[in-house]
Amino acid sequence: MSAGELGEPSVERGRLFQDDDHDYIHERSRFQDAFALSLFSASGARAGAIVESSSYRNTNECLYYKHLRFNIQYKDNKIKRWVTIDPEFVKGLRYSDEKVIPKTWITEQKVLGRNFVFYVMVAGLADRAFKGIHTVDELLSKVPPKGRESWTLEWEDSAKNLPVLRMVTSDGPDPVRGLTFSSLHHGLTSLAQRECFRDPLRIHGIRGRVASVIDSKASEATRSQALDHQNPDTYLKYQSKFKRADIQATYWNLDPDYECLEIEESMAHHRDPNAPQKLDAAALAEIENDKEMIDLYQRIDNLTKAIDGRPKEHSELVSQREKLYTKAAKKRRTKNRNSSITGGNPLMMTILLEGISQSVIQPADFPSTPSTCQRDNVYGITYLLKYQSTVNLDDSACSIC
Repeated sequence: MSAGELGEPSVERGRLFQDDDHDYIHERSRFQDAFALSLFSASGARAGAIVESSSYRNTNECLYYKHLRFNIQYKDNKIKRWVTIDPEFVKGLRYSDEKVIPKTWITEQKVLGRNFVFYVMVAGLADRAFKGIHTVDELLSKVPPKGRESWTLEWEDSAKNLPVLRMVTSDGPDPVRGLTFSSLHHGLTSLAQRECFRDPLRIHGIRGRVASVIDSKASEATRSQALDHQNPDTYLKYQSKFKRADIQATYWNLDPDYECLEIEESMAHHRDPNAPQKLDAAALAEIENDKEMIDLYQRIDNLTKAIDGRPKEHSELVSQREKLYTKAAKKRRTKNRNSSITGGNPLMMTILLEGISQSVIQPADFPSTPSTCQRDNVYGITYLLKYQSTVNLDDSACSIC
């Protein structure tokens, strides 16, 4: 799609933001206000779990890309996308390695301005956060590797600890500084004033709406889980790792979509790409009893004992242990490649171990181009990215980066 087909920036802005012609300090600010509203209405999250809390100033503790999982399902010639939020900085559970924090899953919806998945796609492309994906077409054409119905895209290592919502100046978003609560509050309050709201627009008010629309027949445990409340304690101890309520659907009075929840809870969706695949017992025994492998396991075990369940106090040891895990994983992958060449399915091994879908997926297997409505959903905001005659994104063409 060329720049001419996208239209003038003002036209594209109107498609998404209607008559909001406020002169923001930067277009990223306008985008982030909408992004935040879609996120809070679809999750019921507290502000402090998404942006830097006023109680934890200068910590830069907020929602990072590593807290998001961008999932894709291909079934019956249709692609379904949803995002799972695995929060870290939740009130009452911050800095706790013991408690399980339930994850929120948010599906796509037809109203573009409310579509949280759409905002994640745009922000991820603008920040170059998707691993190996740099253009809209590349992202929309992604499907699960052959042999799998669902798949989770990966983030670039450099983006995993990058705040999704960031402070913005006239030059664009800060490279590393996460959005603060005061800045978010100011942006939403100003928006409400321009729209002549009688009352202030507050995140807590959105949470109140979420609480009021959750099924009154739902158990106390389910309602407490949806709002990240800690009671009743018994249920939190044994709860599912995923919230049972489709919060976005209840907020906007839509039909709930529980298929994504079922996929998230399936073992097939969370297969370890580093685990040996298609290796017989002899091959497994060979790799696990290798002297170098045994030494790696021993060093990992020693580091684990030294960390003693307190990773935040031993960040250097944690980093050393991660490097050893990576080294062990590389040895497994090498063994798998050798095994696939001699006997197994080398193409499927490439898919499972490297995640390179392009190497085996053919146009006959999956649609080569996304539908018009899929393209419109993402291209509707590409005036922010300022693509030129091609969809390739470079630094000079992007006003968000």
